[in-house]
Amino acid sequence: MVDRKEMSMKKVLLLTICLLLVGAVLVGCGSESTDSTTETSNNSTTTSQGSKQGSNQTELSACQANLLAIDSAAMDYKIRNSGQHPSTVDVLVPNYLDSLPVEPFGGTYSLTEDTSHGDNVKAVCSKGHTY
Repeated sequence: MVDRKEMSMKKVLLLTICLLLVGAVLVGCGSESTDSTTETSNNSTTTSQGSKQGSNQTELSACQANLLAIDSAAMDYKIRNSGQHPSTVDVLVPNYLDSLPVEPFGGTYSLTEDTSHGDNVKAVCSKGHTY
């Protein structure tokens, strides 16, 4: 029999994989015509905006997957703690998250009240990313 924690972790892993695949597809779709060449003085420099945009999209997908993982862990915490929300992301480690996710753009994650779908909390990124 599979316990709830293992099932929750499998859901988080599946969501993470799906978001990364979507990010990879989006990066592949936009990479054909996004390169540009800039000439300055006697030097010719080529900048690859396509690869930079692809990298940003991959990092954004990773951030979104982290937000989903934190939200899933927070919901699991609430279920196992008689409806009490986690006070911070830190309390989710190690029972609900193996470790705190690293925000790929150098930001941080926190929890905020979310009353749009009942009495819940929602993971937020200090860089303003959402999913």
